[in-house]
Amino acid sequence: MGSSAIYLKEIKASRCRLTPQREAVLLAFLKEKNAHLTPYELFQKAKSICPELGLATVYRTLKHFAKAGLIREVKLEKGLTRYEFADPREGEHYHLICKRCGRIEEVAGSLSRRFTENIGKRTGFLITEYSCQFYGCCAKCRESAGSR
Repeated sequence: MGSSAIYLKEIKASRCRLTPQREAVLLAFLKEKNAHLTPYELFQKAKSICPELGLATVYRTLKHFAKAGLIREVKLEKGLTRYEFADPREGEHYHLICKRCGRIEEVAGSLSRRFTENIGKRTGFLITEYSCQFYGCCAKCRESAGSR
């Protein structure tokens, strides 16, 4: 079963009606599977598949897909949100975000269970999920800054 068929099956299982517009958003996302896209970037890519697609529809579709667990929001500085596929086969990862060029890299890893349990014990807070971003300067930007 191809990756698009797997996601189509997940959408149907979530009782989210698959309209041509939603399918266009899904297909555009699949073409950029490892990317972290803004709603507008996704809109531009999906519009070539479904010309009658509107930006508001993309926002609604992202909300449905996130609720179904197909995608995750990656909240960044200054209120910017990007979206990525929530592939359970990939496991947990962190985001390395370059403050110069905006590039986002993924690094596999997870916070230790002991660490998150300790936070819960100290605060009484039950952690159900977390996200972690590291900000800095990517190797490419550091290299170009050093060559000036």
